[in-house]
Amino acid sequence: MNVCYWREKVPGSYNVQHRFPCFIQLESEEAKHYIYGLPSNEYPGLMKICCHKGPETDPDERDRQTERGNIDILQRYIIRCFPGLVPIPAVVESCMYTVTPDNHFVLAHHPTHSNIVIGAGFSDP
Repeated sequence: MNVCYWREKVPGSYNVQHRFPCFIQLESEEAKHYIYGLPSNEYPGLMKICCHKGPETDPDERDRQTERGNIDILQRYIIRCFPGLVPIPAVVESCMYTVTPDNHFVLAHHPTHSNIVIGAGFSDP
């Protein structure tokens, strides 16, 4: 999954000091994707806005990921909703997370050792 950071036209305009919140745009008629964003704190002057889902990626190939379709989706979203951002990603990073096929968590005792609890699948799409 691509994690994109978008340059602020006015540095700091989308940061926490200006009380800009974290957000998630749930799937709707207008936006067919879950899109989330974080204020410009991790990289000053760059706001993190990403699609919450992405294509399956081989962990050994994640740095060679070529799928860029969600970047096109995000560019259209930014043009429409965030006129204070440059609609070309300044930084694109890869993100790996896991989910179970039914999107539920796995939380159970180990089958042989009851003093061990296993938890997995906490990266809900």
